[in-house]
Amino acid sequence: AGRLTFAEFDTRAAAAQAARTRNDLDRLFVDLPPIPAGPPAPRRLPARPVTVIATAVIAAVVAGLLVLAAPAFASGMMAGCM
Repeated sequence: AGRLTFAEFDTRAAAAQAARTRNDLDRLFVDLPPIPAGPPAPRRLPARPVTVIATAVIAAVVAGLLVLAAPAFASGMMAGCM
């Protein structure tokens, strides 16, 4: 009950391989029972605006510090600190 014989399977497999359109394939499933629905796939949450803003602020602060420190490194003032 609800299972294909080997002959039916061979017939359907040959028809599936010969199919050229979606309609050709749909005809193979008309007399089969529907597949029960499983649990929905987990959805990926979008990035939180706070996280995006915090990342941008940190990047801006680091970039600012690098800009402010660049003249000191260029003039050799920081040579003894390393």
